[in-house]
Amino acid sequence: GLDGQSLRFDKLLAAAIVVSKYIKEATDMPRIGVILPPGKGGILCNAAVLLAGKVPVNLNFTAGDKAIESCIEQAGLDKFITADPFVRKMSSFNWPPNKQLILIDRVLPDLKPKIILWLILSKIFSAGLLAALLKVPKRGGNEEAVLLFTSGSSGDPKGVVLSHRNLLANVNQFGARINLKSTDRVLLSAAVPQLWLYRDDVVSNDRRGQRGDLSQSARSAETGGVDREAPSEPSTRDAYLPAGVLATG
Repeated sequence: GLDGQSLRFDKLLAAAIVVSKYIKEATDMPRIGVILPPGKGGILCNAAVLLAGKVPVNLNFTAGDKAIESCIEQAGLDKFITADPFVRKMSSFNWPPNKQLILIDRVLPDLKPKIILWLILSKIFSAGLLAALLKVPKRGGNEEAVLLFTSGSSGDPKGVVLSHRNLLANVNQFGARINLKSTDRVLLSAAVPQLWLYRDDVVSNDRRGQRGDLSQSARSAETGGVDREAPSEPSTRDAYLPAGVLATG
C-alpha cells in the first residue's frame, strides 16, 4: 500500500469474502459508497462489494458538498465504507451520518477468525468451487459492475456505468501491452480516488479482437446519458491504470 505495507493476494481474497458477507447484511440497496484514498484498503473494499453482488460507487472526497450530495442521490446510496482515521483526517468533508458509515478498520478485527478460516479454505478449494460457494455469477457481460461520476464541472455530476466486460477488457488491454511473467512484480499507483481507476480514453481489446473505448461513456455522460456501446475505433491517449499497489504472483 501507500504506507509501505503489503497484502498478499490470498489474504486479500479471504478478507474480501468475509467483508462481502458483512456488506450483504448491512444494506439491501444494489449500490454501496466507498470513501477511501487509493491503497490496499480501497482495493479490499471494492473487491468485497463486488463479491457481495453489489456495485461499488467510489466517491471523490475532494469534490464539493453539492456534487457529493448529487452523487449520493443519483446512486441511491444508504451505506458508505470508509475508515475512522480517514474520517478524522478529512474533517472538512461533509460526511454522511455515522449510522450510515461502515468503518472498515473497526469491522475487520471482529472478523479475523472468519478471515483465517476462508484463507485456509481458499488454499484447499479450487477457484471453481470457491466461486460456487460464494454464488459468484458465471456471467457478468454488460451488467453494471462499477458506477463512476464525472467531476460535475459543467453542472451536476453525471453517472458513468462500467460493465464487467469493460473492466475485463481493460485488464486484457494492460496485459497485452506489457509482457509480464509469473515472477514479475508490478507497482501500479495513482494519488487519486478510486473513482478514476478508469478515466476517459482507455483503450480496451478483448480476446476475440473486439474493441472498446471507455472515453465514449465519459463523453456521453457529460451530455446527460450513459453509453454502454463500444465505438468502432479506439483512442490511444491518456490510458489510466488502476490505483493502489498490486503484485502479481
